[in-house]
Amino acid sequence: MDEKNRIEELLIENYQFIKNHKGNTDANKVFFIKGFMEACLMGKLVSRVELEQIINRSHKTVFGVEYEKRIDLRETTEEWLDIPTHIRRKQALDEN
Repeated sequence: MDEKNRIEELLIENYQFIKNHKGNTDANKVFFIKGFMEACLMGKLVSRVELEQIINRSHKTVFGVEYEKRIDLRETTEEWLDIPTHIRRKQALDEN
């Protein structure tokens, strides 16, 4: 398995965890994925453009919509807007 497939596999696992746990994340896994992606970037094994494509493809696989479109969609739903702002901001920070 090459690094691009491994990134996609890790992201899909992470997005499925988020989906199955109502938006909660596994912080250790998120840090591991970010570190692995950064190492691939630093080692020039993947470009930023390729990484963005992998992220969007993985996100679409799990959620049915690309990452940026889901964030825009989430922020416009009434259910999301019913959550107090300070909690929404914390959730958004935890996802990054």
